Amino acid sequence: MNTDKIIKLMEEKNITLYRLGKMTNLNESNLGKIVSGKTKDPRISYVKAIADALEV
Repeated sequence: MNTDKIIKLMEEKNITLYRLGKMTNLNESNLGKIVSGKTKDPRISYVKAIADALEV
């Protein structure tokens, strides 16, 4: 998963982890692990929710 692209899109759209959590209905802690790369293989449903929220 390209976490650098997620971070870049979040910065461009001025979206915090808290806001992304609200947009995706995902836990902010889990999102942090996904974005930081600590979660190596996130669930496809999480990836889809993040992609939809960031409009990619």
